[in-house]
Amino acid sequence: MLETRVKSNKAGNVRDKLKLRGKYLDNYVKHNNGRIWVYWDENLVDIQEVKCTTQLIHCKRAKIRWLRLRNGNNAYFHASLKSKYNQTSIKKLYKNDGNFVTTQKEIEEEIMRFYGDLMGIKEPNLDSVDINIMRKGSQVNIDQRKYLIGNITNEEIIKALKSIGNLKAPGIDGYGAKFFKDVWSIIKSDFKDAIREFFEKSKLYEPINTNLVILIPKIQEAKYARD
Repeated sequence: MLETRVKSNKAGNVRDKLKLRGKYLDNYVKHNNGRIWVYWDENLVDIQEVKCTTQLIHCKRAKIRWLRLRNGNNAYFHASLKSKYNQTSIKKLYKNDGNFVTTQKEIEEEIMRFYGDLMGIKEPNLDSVDINIMRKGSQVNIDQRKYLIGNITNEEIIKALKSIGNLKAPGIDGYGAKFFKDVWSIIKSDFKDAIREFFEKSKLYEPINTNLVILIPKIQEAKYARD
């Protein structure tokens, strides 16, 4: 970066004498006496202008090597993947009692324990429901009961689908609500049949109700499940 008082009509000659080569930015567009020249080697970095005034040029830099090689099936690409894996992988977790676990099974159990404490777990031994307490609360009337056990309609299926935000997390198959909305004219018959089968026969393809939990450490070298 150079700070100068070279006028715009003389800039070319001065650059030639100084043998400045490569890409550059200046602020002549803001002032005839451009004070700032920014030069860089395009083989090493890529510079982009963010803001330019009479007093400053704000730039951002990206490594050109990464831009050129990041998507290629080459050693640089695989080294980047390995580095990213090492940064985000969980190889050891500390428990609340100060001990730590290292095997995949132990790490999985500790994470399941953490989220079980956080969100709750299914109670396997629920003896009964207290009818007296239930009757003290709000109850549905006869018409509401009939509505709840009635056949589901096409309008209800469509309304439910439209109510799901396009950017909501997709299922384990990777398809979000927007996909089903966009291809509705093709899949609507199969989609409705699958929904009706669940309500009429209590059958649900198991993967539909399966979630994939991906743990992304918020910090490098995460030590606890909360990290």
